[in-house]
Amino acid sequence: EPTAAFVVGKKRKRNALDGSPQSPAAPAGPQPRVHTAVRHRLSAEQQKYFEQVTNAILDGPNDPELFTAALRSLSCDSGLNQLIPYFVSFVSDRVTENQTNPTLLRNILFLAEALISSSHIHIDPYLQQLMPAVLTCLLNKTLCDDPLQDHWSVRNHASRLLAAVHRRFGAQYPNLQFRLTRSLVQALF
Repeated sequence: EPTAAFVVGKKRKRNALDGSPQSPAAPAGPQPRVHTAVRHRLSAEQQKYFEQVTNAILDGPNDPELFTAALRSLSCDSGLNQLIPYFVSFVSDRVTENQTNPTLLRNILFLAEALISSSHIHIDPYLQQLMPAVLTCLLNKTLCDDPLQDHWSVRNHASRLLAAVHRRFGAQYPNLQFRLTRSLVQALF
């Protein structure tokens, strides 16, 4: 059952005959298919796993072994598809909230890379939500408060991740290269 935060659409009218819900009248002509992100109800084990992985990402410099184990699990575990919307939201939210913390941004990019590189995870429906976070790490004017901090490693990692996305999904999404290039060119002007 989807959570209320992700239910999108018009309220349904009641059928005058039996009181059952009916869809509003659709306009004539072909309609675009709209896919909404749906979060699934998570089991207690899945919630605990999500919390442990996100805590390992946030505490990466303090516990490098746990950080590496979390990334390895994300890239190899085949039972994570229900958690993908949560991880994508985590990446997006943390990049938005921590745009001047290069250490955390680097860790978040490692999480995004583990999700994208996994052959067991179906990340395709969530690329459109994940790519703005990666592009922000590449193109944001200020990625750190101190100009002497190493923000270039964050930008380099983000650029390699964009290349990996293009290599993996370019054939499947023919306009991906155009959209990425357009975003990069717009940042120049």
